[in-house]
Amino acid sequence: MLLLSLMGCPKQAPETAAVTTEPVVTGAFEPILMPVQGSPIVYLQATCRAGSAYDASGKEGLAWVTARLMRDGGAGQASAELVQGQLFSMGADIEVVADKDLVTFRSKALVDDIDTLMPLFTDILAKPTLDEGVFYRVVDEAREGVTSGLMARDEALGDAALDKAIFEGGPYAHPVQGLDAALQSLSLEDVQAFHASSYTQSSCVYGIGGAVTDKLVQDFIIQMMALPAGEERAAPQAMVALPEGRDLLVVEKSTGSTGAHFGHAI
Repeated sequence: MLLLSLMGCPKQAPETAAVTTEPVVTGAFEPILMPVQGSPIVYLQATCRAGSAYDASGKEGLAWVTARLMRDGGAGQASAELVQGQLFSMGADIEVVADKDLVTFRSKALVDDIDTLMPLFTDILAKPTLDEGVFYRVVDEAREGVTSGLMARDEALGDAALDKAIFEGGPYAHPVQGLDAALQSLSLEDVQAFHASSYTQSSCVYGIGGAVTDKLVQDFIIQMMALPAGEERAAPQAMVALPEGRDLLVVEKSTGSTGAHFGHAI
């Protein structure tokens, strides 16, 4: 059994070395720099306003599926298998973290491998292949996550129920992986359109850290400029009806434990 309580409440560097980079472009789309003196590793990260709160009604799960398909469905001229093989040869990975508001891609590699990793990283963001076969696998993974997967994890089930109770009817109500019925209706064209509108210079920030050099920064800027300029995205508007006093939602489930979740919108 899970007990969820909604309460109406009032709202409430490492050591671096100098980098003398003169950007090859003007304007705001330049990376955040965090050089670390003596580091043998280069770190890459890009964070975009492309989280699940940007899912259209009836398309809940589109943001998560898009992010996973970008990572797993090939990039540029490289197939999904070739991307994975190149990452394996470097002992590297490109991690994607999708959340309610933001999606973050991050990776790292030794200095000797960064010239191979960086084009893979930027192609995944700007020129993903979005392979159709991988699309169906990712959708199945998301559906499993919000059905049997969610029911198997009491903590996640409680969080999902609390979000739904607090944000009912708004963009923050559904799990990041989506809703099963909506996931079944998604198409590859939906993913392509979401990527084109969400992964732009206007909606993303990016950075490079570790063994940073002027050349690496210049290369990173040039490659990230492959993202379209895009338009500023309005922040999703949470729909919240704060309860007066306290509400209790009980979710009955055959389980050996009882979890309690307390919270309010902030």
